[in-house]
Amino acid sequence: MKAIDQLGITAPFPSQTPEHMADALGIQPKDRVLDVGGGGAPLTRANVIVDRDLKGGADRDGLDAPIDGRWLAGDIHALPFADKSFDFVYCCHVLEHTQNPARACEELMRVAQRGYIETPRRLTEMLHGHPTHRWLVDVIDGVLIFERRMFIESPLRNVMLARLLTDPEAFQAYLIKQRHLTCVQFTWSNRFDYMVIEPPDWQQAFDYDNRCHAGWSHYYFALNLLANQAPTGYVHNHIQQARTLLPNEGLPAALACAEALLNDNLLIAKENWAAAKQLGCADACLLEYEAMLARPLPGSAIPLPGKRDELAANRNDDGQIANFYRILNERNEQLAGLSQAVTERDRQIIALLDSTSWKITQPLRFISRLLKYIRRAGNQVSLTLKRNGGLTATSKKATELYRSEGLGGLWRAIKRFL
Repeated sequence: MKAIDQLGITAPFPSQTPEHMADALGIQPKDRVLDVGGGGAPLTRANVIVDRDLKGGADRDGLDAPIDGRWLAGDIHALPFADKSFDFVYCCHVLEHTQNPARACEELMRVAQRGYIETPRRLTEMLHGHPTHRWLVDVIDGVLIFERRMFIESPLRNVMLARLLTDPEAFQAYLIKQRHLTCVQFTWSNRFDYMVIEPPDWQQAFDYDNRCHAGWSHYYFALNLLANQAPTGYVHNHIQQARTLLPNEGLPAALACAEALLNDNLLIAKENWAAAKQLGCADACLLEYEAMLARPLPGSAIPLPGKRDELAANRNDDGQIANFYRILNERNEQLAGLSQAVTERDRQIIALLDSTSWKITQPLRFISRLLKYIRRAGNQVSLTLKRNGGLTATSKKATELYRSEGLGGLWRAIKRFL
């Protein structure tokens, strides 16, 4: 991997404008091109576009795909194409969403001769992030590295994204001109190397397939963006995702009330305030919302719900914690049983060694071992006689050995065979 200061001032691949990517990537007119996960911005040059969800989904903020005759429903983990059936495969901002990036990478290499991969870089994920991303991705020494995401809320609270959504110049610098600094832009031919880093306890930290984890991830994402003055239109889908995934939690409804107040939609705000109260939300913001709904004051600041120290318990699935302790108790019981079995076996061995029968039969055991030794020695002598041409020849060799090395040499030779 090149050092950051060697990567150049401008991004070599303008992926924010897909219509220019074919020329940048050297795609030829005769090439057959596949776009995997085209989403809302498919490669203009693609002959075939595959996406898991052809409708608006959480992975692309609820936006529908621009469907035309090139589109097919398919999964990157099992692409419905023959080996090397495409000259080029384009995969832009997809692998960070996958459940199994190793299998996805193998599929990309299986169906195409060469290709292009783009993902957010690891640091970008911390600054920017997205609730549905499962992996932190980067390139080290030419190897594509996938590291499990181990947090529900962005460690830096999505601080950069709100700025990008409200500042066109920052957006231009961050996501267009210097996109290669904020995103992995990775070209490959025939094959490429990758590595997956997956701690054994990752499912306890963050698993998007866990509705509790996914719901709070969308909630925090929306909360952080509103706290940083992002446009409410961008966060609306994430608030709705949080409410769907956490139907028994009042805080997402309280956040929806804040969103409606920011949009001066008092009718929707009242509905969401009532929903939050009904779900038992005790956040202090509800009292302020109630006052605002009773006497609206244009231009007043809207407080946001959700103190993080009070949400620590909510970020964990109670069922998963109970299951963890159940397994732990089962293991402790098994270990206690094994300890008792070892203690009983030790007692039996000590009793046997101290028994009269063991002491009486000790000479018999000695004679048995001696007979086994004599039988083995006899077999070795018989085998040695055969190897040396019989008794006469062996005696002759033994006599010569005695004359040359003495009795000590003869005894050492006998011991080698015994």
